[in-house]
Amino acid sequence: MAEQTKLMVYAFGGTFVVLLLYAIGDYVVIGLIGAGAIYIYQLITTPNDRNRRP
Repeated sequence: MAEQTKLMVYAFGGTFVVLLLYAIGDYVVIGLIGAGAIYIYQLITTPNDRNRRP
């Protein structure tokens, strides 16, 4: 009986996560694109090493 209850919880939780991602999917995509752009910008620009001690 406990296994059936656990399976139902997983099923409802998975459905909730899928619906949540469907509702905010555009924002997730925009966030990933923004994070990727920031990462590429950091790779391309030279680091500012003025504060680093030799």
